[in-house]
Amino acid sequence: MLAKWRQCIGLSPQKNLMKALCALRQKKWRKEQVARQVEMARVRNQMYRLLTPEQQAVLNEKHQQRMEQLRDVAQWQKSSSLKLLSSSNLRSQ
Repeated sequence: MLAKWRQCIGLSPQKNLMKALCALRQKKWRKEQVARQVEMARVRNQMYRLLTPEQQAVLNEKHQQRMEQLRDVAQWQKSSSLKLLSSSNLRSQ
């Protein structure tokens, strides 16, 4: 009976069963993570709406500055990795 059940669901070896269980666990964790992120976004939105317009403007400005810094860092990392790749390619030739 167990063999027929395994055959029916396509998981004859135990290894495949473990893979399926791990995949289910990961799916559950991803759903829980998304739910936490949605809840955090909801709370952040509520907090933002409690700010005065002046406070919101300051917060928006600081956010823009932080995003620019992150873009600069990302650009620097990209150019550094490209330089590293090109120098390693020159050495290997």
